[in-house]
Amino acid sequence: MNTFSKTLLAGALMSVTGIAAAEISGNVSMASDYVWRGVSQTDNQLAISGGLDYAHDSGFYLGTWGSNVNFGTPDPSMELDVYAGFAGEMGAIGYDLGVIRYMYPSADEGNTNEFYLGGTKSGKNGYGAEKKCAVAIAVEQKHPKLGRLRLQVIEDCSA
Repeated sequence: MNTFSKTLLAGALMSVTGIAAAEISGNVSMASDYVWRGVSQTDNQLAISGGLDYAHDSGFYLGTWGSNVNFGTPDPSMELDVYAGFAGEMGAIGYDLGVIRYMYPSADEGNTNEFYLGGTKSGKNGYGAEKKCAVAIAVEQKHPKLGRLRLQVIEDCSA
């Protein structure tokens, strides 16, 4: 095999490897309570949750997450979320754009779509220490029967 063929083969292998660069990860948790946006989802009881995520080097990601829930009624007893998005950085600015579907398989209502846009900015605070600020905007669309749209802005600038 001549040098040109070896170079072409190596380049082709590197490009295929670059296309397939991704990570699959999972998580499992047991906690004393599942709190979401300040409200207990398990009636202040034990929560067992887990998820599976796929993240590509391009910034594309998708995953699923589930947990037991208890709202004081027989249904629902489980929450199942699926999500997908695209995240990355441009210098000190980070971004994340995606969608989440919150589902309660045993319930007739309560399923929710949420579209979000998030951003971060890294820098130094007044004392020269690293600091990261984050802002997220989420639009929640409740089940069509409920017809509710909510815009939420979340800001966190920890020092």
